Amino acid sequence: MKKLLVFSMLLVSFVSYGQKLVPVIRTDAFGKEYIVYKEVVEEKQNKKSNYNNQPQTDYTFSIGTLGGIGNSFNGDFGSGLAYSYGAYIEIGRVGFEGIFGAGLTNNDPSSYINGNSSKYVAGYSMSGVGAYYKFPTQSNMGEYYFGLGYQGLDEIATNNPLWVKAPYGIVGLKGYYFNNCELKIEGNIGVITTINLGFGVRF
Repeated sequence: MKKLLVFSMLLVSFVSYGQKLVPVIRTDAFGKEYIVYKEVVEEKQNKKSNYNNQPQTDYTFSIGTLGGIGNSFNGDFGSGLAYSYGAYIEIGRVGFEGIFGAGLTNNDPSSYINGNSSKYVAGYSMSGVGAYYKFPTQSNMGEYYFGLGYQGLDEIATNNPLWVKAPYGIVGLKGYYFNNCELKIEGNIGVITTINLGFGVRF
């Protein structure tokens, strides 16, 4: 009888391998042995818990858009309001972005009109590319990231426009919402410094 039970347990264990069932021998009130099958719930819960505790950035792909406002802290480009827009793509923990924009100066054109100045700068256009690396937050529901990029600035002037290329820093924080949606806030610190908000989707 015991040999038959052991054989039955081995057979059912093999058949139910993918179903997480474990055969257990029970004895009834009359001393007769029989087999019951117990599902391993604890193992499933542990695997699910371990999956949730893993960082969600290792195998993800994200795309999104950025937009914001800022200012110039470089005297050559005045101190007028600037705006920026762009897009980003992220593969795993690495992200890439392209930023574009324009700004106005506070220069008074009357000096140029009256002939007292040889040049008038109305504003500038901006373009830049950058890359950053992400670190998961403690709750794994978001990330913070740091990176570097390169800005190109072109004056909008009456003559001899100035062209400047300079590096800029990237600092940002991103959170996940509704499973596959993400929001971020990012600062680009350079000749033109901007604060951007972003929205994207995660695959």
